[in-house]
Amino acid sequence: MMISVAMATYNGEKYLQKQLDSILQQSFQNIEIIICDDCSTDRTWEILQKNASEDSRIHCYQNEQNLGFKKNFEKAISLCKGKFVALSDQDDIWESTHLEHLLQNIQDHDIACGDAILINGEDQKIGTTLSKADFLYDCPTKPLDFAYRIFYNNSCFQGASMLIHSEFLQKALPFPQDVLYHDTWFAALACFNNGIVYTKDIVTRHRIHDTN
Repeated sequence: MMISVAMATYNGEKYLQKQLDSILQQSFQNIEIIICDDCSTDRTWEILQKNASEDSRIHCYQNEQNLGFKKNFEKAISLCKGKFVALSDQDDIWESTHLEHLLQNIQDHDIACGDAILINGEDQKIGTTLSKADFLYDCPTKPLDFAYRIFYNNSCFQGASMLIHSEFLQKALPFPQDVLYHDTWFAALACFNNGIVYTKDIVTRHRIHDTN
């Protein structure tokens, strides 16, 4: 069984290598990494090509025109071949058991999502977690409660900490035109399909910086 990692990049040279390293060093190793670059003007594409030449699991694609982050993720996901797809931002750092934890939790759900600790541009912990920042102290357990939380209190389920069944993605794509955020769409739709499971395990170090 293979997990695909779908990453969307754009002018991410500053933090990109650290994120790539954290993905390549996962405890679960049967992965492919699909990266779509959205016409970066810095060294992002150079960094991607270098990594792809050193590890055959990395496959890079460069857009002919800028698609924006939502459509760029859609393209990356459409190229994935794994039974599960994990979404990756270009500037976070994954815990070494990121994929392992999510895979253990997903079972028959459409999505498994974990928590993240917040870090700054220097990799220092800011002192809180994403769940606390988003007021997710008592996580719902029923699909309709999840949906209520998403629709009326904003989504607290971060795409960069999700693992998604590929069968669900066939239903979820392409994104509707009026959807603003890909991860909100996935979380909301899953509530009315096979559900989303949330684990309080820290799976991501989510970076907060000036150019998020």
